[in-house]
Order: sequence, then structure tokens, then C-alpha cells
Amino acid sequence: ARTTPANNFSIITMLSFLLLLPIAYYLEGQDVKTLVVKMPIKDLEILGGKLAVCGLSHFLSIEVAYKLWDPKASPFTLTLYDILRQAVTLVAAILYFQQEMKKDEMLGYGAALI
Repeated sequence: ARTTPANNFSIITMLSFLLLLPIAYYLEGQDVKTLVVKMPIKDLEILGGKLAVCGLSHFLSIEVAYKLWDPKASPFTLTLYDILRQAVTLVAAILYFQQEMKKDEMLGYGAALI
């Protein structure tokens, strides 16, 4: 059975998450564990709710993109859409929260987009 471009994109997203999980745990695992242990239960519930809403909105935005684009769009086109969506979201957040970005933050985000 053939997979659709949307399915390929989803598979690649899940695999990249799984591949980066050990690296993230190695680099930040102890700090996150210490932070979570010290957090009150109410704050953990709020954090969990916010993470769920964030994940759902990300999922739905990608699903809407698949519905708007031609069903035969290539994974490359969908990836370009995702990069554009991230850049627009970042610029909107910077303008809304009026947060200044340092040069190393801009450099890091630019490298992540490439």
C-alpha cells in the first residue's frame, strides 16, 4: 500500500521526535526532572493542560494545511509550509510579547530553519 505525502510527513515527524528524545534527555533530563519534582501538583496540571493544548493546536494546524493544499502535494511542499508557519508564528509572538531577541537566539533559530 502506498502512503500519502501527509502520512510520510507524519512518519518523519514522529521518527525525528524519537531520534532526538535521547539527546534531549541527555542534555536536559536532569534539569527537567529536578524542576518537575519541585513543582506543586496544581502547577503540573496546568503545565500538562497547556502542553496538551499546544500539541493539539500544532496537530490541527498541520491537518488544516493538508486539507488546504492539493492532496497530491509533495512532502517537500508540506515541509516548506511548516517552515513558513513556524517563522510567522515566531514573528507574531515577538511582536505580540514585544520580546527582544539576542543575536545568538536569532542565529540559532535561523540555523534551525535551514
